[in-house]
Amino acid sequence: MVEGSLWESSPGQRPGSGRPDGAEYGENLEANLKSLLERAKNGTNRAPPVKRVHIPKSETETRPVGLPTVEEKVLTRAVTMLWEPVYEQDFLDGSYGFRP
Repeated sequence: MVEGSLWESSPGQRPGSGRPDGAEYGENLEANLKSLLERAKNGTNRAPPVKRVHIPKSETETRPVGLPTVEEKVLTRAVTMLWEPVYEQDFLDGSYGFRP
């Protein structure tokens, strides 16, 4: 499941520095996913700081956007895939609440 849902930085690292992209994370995918799963199971996984970038909003303004690591995206998607079937059955056909 985790492989289908497709970066890790050291504690104290500046946001955005030394973060592998998806291709680099995939070079050692099986070991990376095993490590991520083990940390998630035993409660030692800690999300690294989110990289903050500013994108243009208008000619004079910018809007801040947070960019999580590839690894955090993988974990978030895996958890969503796990819990979505459990909670989706609670929504009625007339429910228009947020669904991922």
